[in-house]
Amino acid sequence: MAPSPLPAELLLYIFSFACTDSGETGCALNETSNTFRAICLNSSVDIQYVAIYGTRRIDCFLNAVQRRPLRSRRVKALLLKDNCEDTPDWDMVVDVLSRPHLRVLHLFTYISNVAEFLLPSGFSLPYLDSSSNLSVPLPRLTDLHLFSIRVLRSATEHTFSTVQCLRIQQIPYNLSAILPRLFPNLVELTIDTLTLGTINVNLVHYLTAYCSREPARPPNLRKVTVHMMQGHPTLPVAYTNGQWRNDMLEDVTWQMGDRDRVRVGWSSEDDDGPFRIEVEGRALTVYPPLPLAEEKKTMEWEANKRLWMDAIDRWEL
Repeated sequence: MAPSPLPAELLLYIFSFACTDSGETGCALNETSNTFRAICLNSSVDIQYVAIYGTRRIDCFLNAVQRRPLRSRRVKALLLKDNCEDTPDWDMVVDVLSRPHLRVLHLFTYISNVAEFLLPSGFSLPYLDSSSNLSVPLPRLTDLHLFSIRVLRSATEHTFSTVQCLRIQQIPYNLSAILPRLFPNLVELTIDTLTLGTINVNLVHYLTAYCSREPARPPNLRKVTVHMMQGHPTLPVAYTNGQWRNDMLEDVTWQMGDRDRVRVGWSSEDDDGPFRIEVEGRALTVYPPLPLAEEKKTMEWEANKRLWMDAIDRWEL
């Protein structure tokens, strides 16, 4: 291909609009000409947004990026999901990137049992455990989505002070203590949690603390959204007649005493609607379990990708 008559600055501007998919356009530009590849390597425009599904592809991406100069690894938004029991080398994920530029990080792992949320043995995530010696692992990270919160239990040295939006599963009993320590400026929390029968003890424990009259922890947290997952073909009757919302209201506000402070946001005639309340300026929304077929769709790649793209739009990357 003959050299482009357009100056590199103009090509870079065009590429920045073209490379807003999950990486396919960037791959094509790299293979078009030496000029285009040089622009990509100098600017990282081809990998500013990367979404990859599959362990083999993730490993190929990490190996390819590792061969680039550090200045050419500036990923703004990254979505990775493996597809087998043998997870990729997650410890390489952030290590090979230019960390100051990463704003959105969504990591998903293989689900071998929807009903139990089983994880492969040895599962870990980069720079979220106490073995890392990095003082500021991801200095501009704004939106973080983790499949398992178990990796946060050992995260004792790092504070992710720039994270404003967090989505997690598998709630530990001490979530109220973990969040202000690791994410002191968190604004919005989303929880996907497996229900056992009609109650999840750790979930109720956390929501009770969130809805209490005590100051919010973290102090800027004003919105919590919960998506309950059942993992079974048949839902308990309480979820089909709306009774679960009354039970949850009793569970999460029993310590308050003054119920006049609670603004209830659902109609008694709406059996299928979510649980919505506002307490002390803090909003809580809890969605009941979906039928199993619909529930599984929320775990599929396209659903994961939509969440990731919504985050990119939200933060105007």
